[in-house]
Amino acid sequence: SLSYGLSKSLVFYLADILNASAHASAHGSKVTASVVVPSTIDTPQNRSAMPKANFSHWVKADEIADTLLLIADKRTTAWRENVIKVYGQA
Repeated sequence: SLSYGLSKSLVFYLADILNASAHASAHGSKVTASVVVPSTIDTPQNRSAMPKANFSHWVKADEIADTLLLIADKRTTAWRENVIKVYGQA
C-alpha cells in the first residue's frame, strides 16, 4: 500500500539523516545507522498464511541475526551502508 511504502522510505531517509549528522559532528562520531530490510521471513505464521509458497526462498531468522551481528562487529565501523537488504533467494 501507499502508506506502507511511504513509511518504509521515511525510515531509509532517517538513516541517511542520522549518518549525515554523525559524519558532520565536531566530535567525529563513529555511529552508523543502518536499516535491515528482509524479504519474506520464514516463520510459522508466514507459512500458515501462505501455504502454497516456496519456503526455501524465504529468509531464515538466523540469516537476519547473522547480518545484525556483522553490522555490530567493530571490524565494520568503516561501513556507511544505510539500507541492508537481506533477501535470500527472493
